[in-house]
Amino acid sequence: MNNNPTIGDAFDSLNSAISDYASDGIIVSEQIEIFNQAIQADVNFRDLLLGLPKHYGMDTCIGFISYVIGQVHAQERTPYLTILSAYSYELGDNKSAWNLLKSALEIHSDYSLANLLKRMYVAGWSPESLASMRNELDSKVRDVVQEQREIVISEITNA
Repeated sequence: MNNNPTIGDAFDSLNSAISDYASDGIIVSEQIEIFNQAIQADVNFRDLLLGLPKHYGMDTCIGFISYVIGQVHAQERTPYLTILSAYSYELGDNKSAWNLLKSALEIHSDYSLANLLKRMYVAGWSPESLASMRNELDSKVRDVVQEQREIVISEITNA
């Protein structure tokens, strides 16, 4: 594995991993290691996962994130649990959304996306508005990540 992967390496690993998962149900562990580094370090990269349902079916996205959760250390699961919570909320499964959010906050109580989702759930945002916001942000997030392709992940500290 590249000892100094870039955001571009992580983006390519994520795209390969979701594509492999969608077609074969399997992800190469090295792919997870690379994109997980970016997700832990960079909120923009984490938000790529939030936007995956714009490009893949929700069932595929839920299966993919669930698979990854089983492959990363417990202390690194907060972004994935938070994203699964958002997906569950979009599907109208409020009980799962709250349970996943609670699990995420138990690991990392000040995680910004988890706290944002908590405020949105309490305020009663409609699942459609959450999906709409996610879809609108996806292309902007992808543009930022593409602009950062050459940045070494270990140099990022905005998670």
